[in-house]
Amino acid sequence: MAATPSPHYWPFAWRMAFRASSPWFGIISGAIFLLMMIIPDLRGRGVEVALPLIAGIQAALLFSPDDEPALEMQLAAPRPVSYILYERLAAVLIAQGIVGVIGTILISAITGVTPLVVVIGWLPPTIAAVGLGLLGTFISRRSSAGVLAVILVIPSMFLGADLLIMRFPELFPLHFFFQPMFAAIGAGYFNAVPELLYAINRIAITLLGVLAMLRLIFGMRNAESLLGVNRKSD
Repeated sequence: MAATPSPHYWPFAWRMAFRASSPWFGIISGAIFLLMMIIPDLRGRGVEVALPLIAGIQAALLFSPDDEPALEMQLAAPRPVSYILYERLAAVLIAQGIVGVIGTILISAITGVTPLVVVIGWLPPTIAAVGLGLLGTFISRRSSAGVLAVILVIPSMFLGADLLIMRFPELFPLHFFFQPMFAAIGAGYFNAVPELLYAINRIAITLLGVLAMLRLIFGMRNAESLLGVNRKSD
């Protein structure tokens, strides 16, 4: 009786992944964070704003089917093409995560806010922005579309979503930069404790990013879709 072959585990090309993911975006995140630390009113939210914006843009540039060199050869290779996304996405999360950890320590030391509260403030919107950038690029097949989606959504959320949920409170789960203060205000409207409202928002935002990433991962299993065969035949 023949033995069942064990699955092959392909190694990760970390060096190439970091080069392809443009790690200098981490420097941009750090620079924006430091600039925001100068502004007293934004000092406690520097990481919360810088990371989603820059990480989302960086993610949008990770994998564009129409711009990927020799995609046909990569699909024909034994190593799954999805490994490219895993490697580059991990490189983004590592680079931006380092900025996030450093920023969390600085904000906590300066403002006295506990590190966990700071992390809960910036991690969910960063995951959502990364998912938005990845999915925008994958669906449009152009990294410029993913970058544009992030640039339009993240600043708009930060500058205008507070006014939006004051007019339409039911949309609070979709607010990337939802603050505990608004959860306290909405507690009476929804007849719920503020902590529950804030937790719902953070979970919903995180799930949006995770679902967007899963959509991309499953979409990369379809070689015809990656090559744009259906689109080219229309």
